[in-house]
Amino acid sequence: MRLLKFKSPLFLFFLVSVQILPAQNNFSTSWPNIESELVKWDSVRGKWIAESVQALAENRDLPQRNFLEDFTPFELLKMVPVTSLDRINVETERVIQGCQIVDGKMMLMKSMLQKLNCNVLLGRSYGDPHISTFDKSNYSFQTAGEFTLLNLNNGYLEVQCRQKPQNENFSFNTAVAIRLAGDKIGLYESDGPSCDVELRINGTSYIVGSTSFPLPHGGCVRFSEGKYIVSAPTGEVITLEIKNWRGGFGFINVNVKVFACDRANVKGLLGNANGDTDDDFVTTSRRPTTNYSAMFGNSLVAKLSAQAERQYLTYLANEFADQWRVTNENSLFEYAPGRNTLSYTDRTFPRAHLTLNDLTPSQQTQARKTCEDNGVAVEDLRGCIFDLGFLAINPSPRTPIPDFTKGVTLGRVELPAGKIINTKSPILKNSLTPNQGVVPKTNINTGGKPTINNLQKNLGTPQLKSPSGVKTPSGAIKTTPAFVPSKIGKGK
Repeated sequence: MRLLKFKSPLFLFFLVSVQILPAQNNFSTSWPNIESELVKWDSVRGKWIAESVQALAENRDLPQRNFLEDFTPFELLKMVPVTSLDRINVETERVIQGCQIVDGKMMLMKSMLQKLNCNVLLGRSYGDPHISTFDKSNYSFQTAGEFTLLNLNNGYLEVQCRQKPQNENFSFNTAVAIRLAGDKIGLYESDGPSCDVELRINGTSYIVGSTSFPLPHGGCVRFSEGKYIVSAPTGEVITLEIKNWRGGFGFINVNVKVFACDRANVKGLLGNANGDTDDDFVTTSRRPTTNYSAMFGNSLVAKLSAQAERQYLTYLANEFADQWRVTNENSLFEYAPGRNTLSYTDRTFPRAHLTLNDLTPSQQTQARKTCEDNGVAVEDLRGCIFDLGFLAINPSPRTPIPDFTKGVTLGRVELPAGKIINTKSPILKNSLTPNQGVVPKTNINTGGKPTINNLQKNLGTPQLKSPSGVKTPSGAIKTTPAFVPSKIGKGK
């Protein structure tokens, strides 16, 4: 066979183009197909989901809403019929399998579809503080300073906590700072940048004037049953609950929900979510050799384990803590003038590491019974006994993270004829930097801080129309659920 030689660069370009053209066509047609599928479900909300996923992938503010609800993109996606979700999943798979380079919005849509049926992982920091990791390991973290609880997907979601001493040996979470898809949220039980107890969103101080705080980048902060619930646009949830303690001190219990689908992208004090309970406390320098366990009673083994446990706690408060300490460069907190993260750092704390073996057997038994009677989970039992025995902190069992889509049927959006109303997000992005634009401390009952209700005044909102059901204050119709989450993707 004679070999043909072609010297024309244009011909070579044509050959290459022919090979990649099908993949390009798949890519160029698939996203409109996905958007069309969502619009068939709901012409207003479906289009908003598609545009929001694209905005998230490009790190932009989400489009303004033409509907009343404060649902995040992920929450709305949960209400799309399963048949539509299946067809959308086919489109995303077709592009991902057929293209070497896939657009960010396509990968994000695929990730969100997987999470609809992905295992949920829960971690928490509570009490004085105790840590329960995503892999269900638990340890006491009696340390002073500011630390990274969770860093997910290189900072897309980051949660930092401030642990402040209340006496020589015990500290509490007194502030939590969150970065969520471009928005910053801070809850300060004390030492807020402008007053003690303070909720900060994108550099501005707010009081609770409404039940929901939609965010520019698609998340939402809600206040429900005494807890702040921070929902990410991609499904993760953080709950913050302020608890009172004797002497006027208060602290914040933090609960975090992530998905097993993201286990390769998780790090922080709450562990790496890889399913291994033995490697959550490993530093880059060395791995601790002691694996302590709680033992009740006065046996020699218990006394020996107490010494080993103190050595372990010393390691956690020093080498392990330093790995996750916040610096002035990566801090998400806002500070009063003249203060920074070093203002809350005390490397000599605690003065002594106390263990359960410092309680008498009867104190341990009584505290354990009280904790179990109040429904405290097994992985939180050590921390509950410790807090009740030493500090008389009442048991704080885990409460289910609410699903704000449960029992909701969406009515049809009625827009005025010949006009589209774009409602604005109540929480506007603010360019303030720490220590700028600080709101003076005011009485919470007399005002001074902007409230959500005031911000929502004069913003035209379309009405929802439904033949039946009772409207909630947010405008959603509470009836039998119209749809169930899709079973797309395999839980990992």
